[in-house]
Amino acid sequence: NVRELRNVVERAVYRWDDWREPVGHVQFNPFDSPWKPFTPAPRQVAGAPAAPSAPEAPSAPAVEELDTIDDLRSAVDAHERAILEHALGKHRWNQRQTAKALGLTYDQLRHAIKKHGLSE
Repeated sequence: NVRELRNVVERAVYRWDDWREPVGHVQFNPFDSPWKPFTPAPRQVAGAPAAPSAPEAPSAPAVEELDTIDDLRSAVDAHERAILEHALGKHRWNQRQTAKALGLTYDQLRHAIKKHGLSE
């Protein structure tokens, strides 16, 4: 569908930070979570040792844990807060780097920090 393709391209352009460079990521599913960071696969040079991987963000709860969730909103808020705390700690509370790593604008990150009562 041409209209869907147009929407995908427009979203990619609006979300891209640096207008001087070509868009590096196109998100086809508009319902993907903006809290899931986009990390491109590292390029591997033949014969070079693999680079150590960075610590991963908190994983999604196990299926057994899902049975204990009574309030979806509070569960989502708790998971969102854990992701924010992890990312902020990883980037030493540098909010610009954290926002970029999470695929958010600086203002979106500041709002999330305020929403969850996180501050240094």
